[in-house]
Amino acid sequence: MRWFFFVLLSLLFMVAPLQQGLYFDSDFYMVHIFIYSLTFLLMLRVLYDRDFTTWSDLLFILIIPICYLISLIQAKHPEGAFNMVFRWTTYISFFYLLYWSINKHPKIRQLAPYIYYATGVLITVHMLLNQFGLLNDPGAFIKDRFAGVFQYPNTFGMVMIAFYMFGLVMLLNKRQNWRGIFFYSFPLTAFIAAFLESYSRGMYLIFPIVWLIGICCFSFQHQLRYTLYTMITMLSGMLVFILLQKGNMFLTGISIVVLSLLSFLVIWWIYQLDLNVRLKKFHRGILPVIVIVFGILFGFDLANQGLIYKQLPANLQERMASIIDSSTARERVLIVEDAMEASLDAPLIGQGGKAWESIYRNYQQLPYQSKKIHNEYIEVILDIGYPGFLITISILAYLILRIWQTMRCADDRSIYLAILLSLATILAHSFIDFNLAFGFVVFMIFWLIAMGLKTIAEPKRLKKWPLYSLGIYAVILLFALTFAYRFMQADVSYQKAMNTDNLKEREQYLKEAISYNRFDTEYWYKLSDTLTNQKDQRKTKNAIYQMVALEPMNSQVIYQSGVLLEKINEKRDALHQYRNALELDPFDLRIYQGIIHLSVDLAGEHKSNRYAKIAIETYESMLNEYEQFEKNPIGQDHNRRGFEMTDAIEEDIVKAKTLLSHE
Repeated sequence: MRWFFFVLLSLLFMVAPLQQGLYFDSDFYMVHIFIYSLTFLLMLRVLYDRDFTTWSDLLFILIIPICYLISLIQAKHPEGAFNMVFRWTTYISFFYLLYWSINKHPKIRQLAPYIYYATGVLITVHMLLNQFGLLNDPGAFIKDRFAGVFQYPNTFGMVMIAFYMFGLVMLLNKRQNWRGIFFYSFPLTAFIAAFLESYSRGMYLIFPIVWLIGICCFSFQHQLRYTLYTMITMLSGMLVFILLQKGNMFLTGISIVVLSLLSFLVIWWIYQLDLNVRLKKFHRGILPVIVIVFGILFGFDLANQGLIYKQLPANLQERMASIIDSSTARERVLIVEDAMEASLDAPLIGQGGKAWESIYRNYQQLPYQSKKIHNEYIEVILDIGYPGFLITISILAYLILRIWQTMRCADDRSIYLAILLSLATILAHSFIDFNLAFGFVVFMIFWLIAMGLKTIAEPKRLKKWPLYSLGIYAVILLFALTFAYRFMQADVSYQKAMNTDNLKEREQYLKEAISYNRFDTEYWYKLSDTLTNQKDQRKTKNAIYQMVALEPMNSQVIYQSGVLLEKINEKRDALHQYRNALELDPFDLRIYQGIIHLSVDLAGEHKSNRYAKIAIETYESMLNEYEQFEKNPIGQDHNRRGFEMTDAIEEDIVKAKTLLSHE
């Protein structure tokens, strides 16, 4: 049974990245159902065997999905909150299944690191095949940066280094044979080249920090090997990177194979050298100090565009130079400030999963378009509140501490250090980006933890609390399974609706989608839009206000309701909705245009200066916001969301003033 679960989980782990890293919820529904079904099988097996080893010391991590369940009470983005319940129930179930499979089975424990590392190789090969034109995935490139299966360069670069650090440290395993050295060393060149091609500035900073943490964990002889292996693979990876810039794909492909093979041969030769006796007298603090000194000098060289900086390829020079003066970094600081303010409005149980997508415009200091906070820890605070965040971090810290304690008692610490440094890469980069939005990255975290954990102790006799907790878990699983299936069916019906031009059929499919999932505002919007063409105002207005009730703090939903109401000639209601939307988002040009144009239209129809005054007041409010925005020293560095004065607005204001003058 352990092999059955492990094989299925391995296949899932290796295939998951190909679904955009499981970023989109629609790609995740089948995975949820698959994992929940396996978990029910595991429960039956555990109950049959009366083997509660897996549960007795790790059941407390069930608190995480429970926190997301509680956040449903006041979720500002109900559909997103449900999807986060599904995700965390799946993550925890995936971990339980994997931990149970690996625990007490030496052969599976030995195989697990190979599956983990091979998945990283597949991700890299997929990217390189796209680069060489053998695959055609347009999302693999974002503005000529490697984005890979994730379609996001920063997460792709982080994943490359997470696998690189794992492979690098595994080369220090004293029990490796030439096959193991080949398996772990050969892909390192490609990892570095792909990482450099991602041009991830955040990882350019985090990589050396994690690497430095690694060197402090070894004895001097292992530090020397660690440094030499890094220099060899960094050099070969940089050479491949330079060749990629030149554009000769055939030559580059041959070079990757040749340089990777040369790296393996040199590493294998170094691995066989007996360094223990010769280097025993050297203190382990020497190399870290030397590395830090050279790192500081290298940093000064880059900051001042010195000798080393000038040797780098032009594209890499630009990315390095932009680290210091980055408008993106400043914008992310603002996003963090706004998110922290939002978190204070629901500090105990949070605003619900994915709340930021719905409410961020209500808190932003300057106009930006960002459905993610770019800091996973603050995202957790916003989603499930400060107590939930502390529980989640405490659980993660406890699991990492367990791995550290296991490592201290082990004969060979390389596998545990490889796990911890790979984890450190993911967790450190998650301070500055939204890596955990990709389900595969969370699978990486739990795969690493499952490999590093060992059971604390066997329960001597059956106790009642494991049975009670299993019952609670079964209820959570049944809840998540039911709703995940319904959401999946809703998505199927919605896709059918979008693929038909027949309005009656579209209405039928959309109503079917809503019957399965009434929490998706997009379904209600499309249904309302479809109904506007059928001249049924009562049904249309009902659908519109159902949409608004789901996300009352989402300015875009409120604005869309105004557009729909205007379509069915409910102009006064539409104006009311536009003004509500403006209260939530003072930087949306479309909202200002909607209010001003509709107010002028109503003023002309009703011969009333009340509406003309609304148009002028809105214009003055926009002028004030625009002037404040223009004065902001970093305002021009933002994407602005098109926030600027237009000729159409100016023309409408002239009409409004003319109407007032006639009064």
